Amino acid sequence: MPKPNLRDLTLRDKFKEASRVTREFTEHVEQGFLPRCKQLGRLVRPKFESSKDYELDTEAGIEDITIRNEVARVLESENYTDELFQDVRIYLESIDQEIDHIIMGIQ
Repeated sequence: MPKPNLRDLTLRDKFKEASRVTREFTEHVEQGFLPRCKQLGRLVRPKFESSKDYELDTEAGIEDITIRNEVARVLESENYTDELFQDVRIYLESIDQEIDHIIMGIQ
């Protein structure tokens, strides 16, 4: 979806868009980014045969390609997270500037 030009939006529309993008950001972090990070953590955590035996479980070996693929998914998700965060920041800064103009009486 193309991003609207902030100069063309009313203050109310900026608030609506900021709210929408914030919800999208929150949903992505909670349902996409954090679960992927946790999955990667579980994947690379050493497996032990028992809590008292600290020798690595040799049958639980994981291929390098599996880890690389999971890291690639996390990085892709992180890039999208950063894009959404920047969108939220841009909307909030625009709202802040417009409110400053209203308070100061600047056109």
